[in-house]
Order: sequence, then C-alpha cells, then structure tokens
Amino acid sequence: MQIATQSYIVERMLYYWSRLYEQQLKKSENYNHLEKTIEILIADFNILHLENLPYHTKWKIIEEKDRKVILTDKLEFHIIELSKIKEITEDSKLLDWLHFIENPKSERVIMKMKENEELKEAGEKLQNLSEDEILESIVEAELRQRRDKNAIYDAGIEQGIKQNQQQVVKKLIEEKASIDFIIKVTGLTNKEIEQIAQSKN
Repeated sequence: MQIATQSYIVERMLYYWSRLYEQQLKKSENYNHLEKTIEILIADFNILHLENLPYHTKWKIIEEKDRKVILTDKLEFHIIELSKIKEITEDSKLLDWLHFIENPKSERVIMKMKENEELKEAGEKLQNLSEDEILESIVEAELRQRRDKNAIYDAGIEQGIKQNQQQVVKKLIEEKASIDFIIKVTGLTNKEIEQIAQSKN
C-alpha cells in the first residue's frame, strides 16, 4: 500500500514485479519454471492518467492494434485507488475491505462487520493496537520503500525522496501524531518537522 504520492509509481511497480518474477528461478533452472506473478497496488492518491478509469483496474501486456491478443498471462498488475471508492455503493467483498483500509470506523464497515466474520476479527485486532503502533507501521513501510528507492535510482532523485519524506510527515501531522513520535520514526529534527509543517507545498 502506498499513502504518499509517487512520481514514478508505475516504474516502481514494474521494478518490483521484475524482481519477484526473476527471483523465482534458481541458478541453471529453465524459464518454464517461472510462474504467473501478480502485483497489487493500493494507492491512497490519484494516479496520473488513470483519472477516468474505475477504482480497480487490471493490466496485462496486450497487442496494440486490435487489442485482442494478450502476449502472456505471466504478468498482471492490479491498481486500486482508494480516493475513488467513496461514492461507490455497489456491494462487494473487495469494497468492504477497501473501506476498512480507508476508514475502519466508517458506517459501512461497522454494518458489514455484522455479516463478515473476517472483517469483524480484523476490526477487533485493530482496536487492540495503539495509535502509535498503527502510525509506526505505516511510517516504517514508507521509510523502507524510500530505502529501496535509494538502491534503485541514483542520487539524481534526491529531491524526489525529500518530497516524499515531507508528505509522510504531513500525513502524520494530519493524524495528530506527536512531534516526539514523528522524530522517532523519521529521524528528522524538531526544526525540520516544523519547517515541513509550515510549508505550503
């Protein structure tokens, strides 16, 4: 799941898919050992060029002219944009879980917990976590992704990484996390956090 806007999110998906696909093979194994690899992105932001598409889209490699022949079933991407689910009223288990991710205390989620034992159990486990634990898990995921990105790209995208860090801090401030907590999980100083909080972008 990605909570902060990424300029290279599609490239990033391709990179992680390729790593997963390649890692299936052991040394000297034939290509026929490669299995179908599915990557799922849940984004808490709108993705560029997908504005007019549904909240859930599935992607494959398809022939360009007639758009009928799929080159391979080995590659499959699913992109889910949480920002698009709020006005959708259809009944589906996928939407139930997405609403749970988006807001586990929403009216829809509470109602669906009466029908879905798995959803109810997830809600009960979530209640047992402290707010700090929830926020820390989100931030740790973001920091891990940034470290991975450092390994992928060269120093030329340092500015992009800095912008991503600012977005994470702003998200934590919106969630009313304490300054001490933000310092702990980001490694930034009090002054740096204040500068980010006061910035307009």
